[in-house]
Amino acid sequence: MVYGMNLKPNDTMTDCKVCIQSKQTATPFSKEPKNRSSQLLGVIHSDFSGPMRVESIGRSFYFATFIDDCSRFVHVYFLRSKDEVKSAFLEFKAYIENKLNCKIKTLRTDQGLEYVGPNFDHYLVKKWN
Repeated sequence: MVYGMNLKPNDTMTDCKVCIQSKQTATPFSKEPKNRSSQLLGVIHSDFSGPMRVESIGRSFYFATFIDDCSRFVHVYFLRSKDEVKSAFLEFKAYIENKLNCKIKTLRTDQGLEYVGPNFDHYLVKKWN
């Protein structure tokens, strides 16, 4: 509150340009996906998170998610360290490819260090090139 400033009740106050811009809202995201894959395992999205502040029952502080773009099937792996991401992916890959009898075509990540480090990156380059 400002003291010593007298305003009459019928004074009109105009908003400055910054005030008007700060009240703008963004358009909402579309509820329909733009370019969803049409085939199972065509695109797998993966992300890694952690460390969590609270340890899980299995003594894990991290987790990795793997999501099929077509079916939206989600698989979560709870991990004790960052360097377990590769083994989690290999376990997921073996499980899902065996279950669906087809191969993963594309792995999409946020290029986090867990995915582009020498351990995981060399495997992907060797496997998909």
